[in-house]
Amino acid sequence: FGELNVNRTIIKQIGCSLDQSEYRMFMLPKGVMVTIDQKTLRVSKGLPEILDYTYDISDPNQTVHIKEIDTHITFSLLKVLPKSFMSHSNYCFLSYVPEMFPLRLRTRKPGDQIIPYGSSKKTTLKRYFINQKIPKLIRDSKFLLTKGADILWVPGYHTSALYKARKDVSVLKVEVRQ
Repeated sequence: FGELNVNRTIIKQIGCSLDQSEYRMFMLPKGVMVTIDQKTLRVSKGLPEILDYTYDISDPNQTVHIKEIDTHITFSLLKVLPKSFMSHSNYCFLSYVPEMFPLRLRTRKPGDQIIPYGSSKKTTLKRYFINQKIPKLIRDSKFLLTKGADILWVPGYHTSALYKARKDVSVLKVEVRQ
C-alpha cells in the first residue's frame, strides 16, 4: 500500500474494536480499508467484492474449505450437548436430525429470511443485518448455513430458532476456522 498517514485516533479506534470483538470498518487514505470481524483484522485496497458461492454439505462429519474467503467449516456430530456450551462467534450447536441434510453454505440472496434464536417471527435477512449494525458493504460477503430456504446460522451472530440445540438429542457442532 505504500506509506499511509493515519492519525492516532483512528489507530486507537481500531485497537478498541479488536478488544470488543464487534464489527467495524475504517476507510483510510489512498482507498485502504480496514475491517474487523470476529476479532479478525483485514486490510485491503478498495471495497470488498461481492461474492456468490454455494457449497453443499451431505455428511454430519466433514470439513469444507470455502476457497473464495479462505475459510474452513468443520461439521461434527456430538452425542450430547456439552455441559458448558455457550454461543460463540466461531461455532454453533444445532439439534441434529438426519433429515436436516443436505445443508448448504452460501452467500445471501434477495428475500432471505431468518427466525433468530429467541424469536418466533421471521425477519428478512436485510432487516436482521441492519439491526445487528452490519454495514451494507459487508453484508454480501457474509456466508450463511442453510437448509433449503431456511437460514440456520449467520456465523458470528445468531443461530435460527428452527434447530436450536437441545440437551435431549444429538447435536451438530459447526465451527469456522480461518
